[in-house]
Amino acid sequence: MDGTVFDTIVRALNTIYSGASADRAEFARAQEVCEAFKSDPNAYQYGILLAHKNSGHNDFQRHYGLALVEHTVRFRWGWGSSQTGVALSEGAQNELRDKLLALLREGLRDDGTEARFIEEKLAAVISSLIIRMWPSEQWPTLHADLLQLYNSASPLKQQLVLTIFRQLCEEVFHADRDPVAALRSFDITTGLYSIIYPTSDLREKFPNGIRVGNKKRKAIKVWVEEGNEEGWFGRWVGTTRQLVASLSANPVERGSGDYQQALKVLGDCIDTITACVTFVPVTVVQRLGVLSLLAELFPVV
Repeated sequence: MDGTVFDTIVRALNTIYSGASADRAEFARAQEVCEAFKSDPNAYQYGILLAHKNSGHNDFQRHYGLALVEHTVRFRWGWGSSQTGVALSEGAQNELRDKLLALLREGLRDDGTEARFIEEKLAAVISSLIIRMWPSEQWPTLHADLLQLYNSASPLKQQLVLTIFRQLCEEVFHADRDPVAALRSFDITTGLYSIIYPTSDLREKFPNGIRVGNKKRKAIKVWVEEGNEEGWFGRWVGTTRQLVASLSANPVERGSGDYQQALKVLGDCIDTITACVTFVPVTVVQRLGVLSLLAELFPVV
């Protein structure tokens, strides 16, 4: 990558976020530079560098870095009429996936000071990536990758995984903003059923395989991820129950940083359950005691 190009982008970002110190013409030129750079073939690589917590750049510049990556994912993946520029090769797609996973693991501030809009933007980029790469042989380890993050000792990583699932479900089942989500609706919906439902309920609901949408479509075999018997929905409910119990047992710590961090994770659990509950069978919701669990939230929040 060209250091001169990188410096040019950073100067333009400094101009945009400098407030009243930049004149109108200078501000407009800086905006043009930043917008035009999204179409650069190497934009996503600069974006990854900008977005990292150790880049030395402020949160607004880091957010722009994620916007560069998002533009590549949404418009250079070779899907549909929204395609602009040269599509990434499969090797470059896999490389970008791996760099984004590394950013999820190590690239954000894990001390409770990370900006929420950075978390949301990174989750949005990962969600767009999932829509294009999964379920397929190109990303067979998605469940394991997210589970490793979710089971870490980091509340931030739990929040990120929850936000990724929330945004993915909202996009696929509610928002209808991403045209690729519409094109791949059958595959993505089938994949979500297979990892979000508890295994026993998945097999009971789809004994002859999953058929989504078109009744004439051939049903595909249900696959079960090893170690995912409770399903992601059951996992979110379990986390919510643990947090409610923990927070209720320690009311004197309400002002502590740990208490506030736990509340953030709890809020993300509720938001994700809400986004996904519409396609989870009522029998699962009843068996897991979701409604009674929500009633337990009032003394906590």
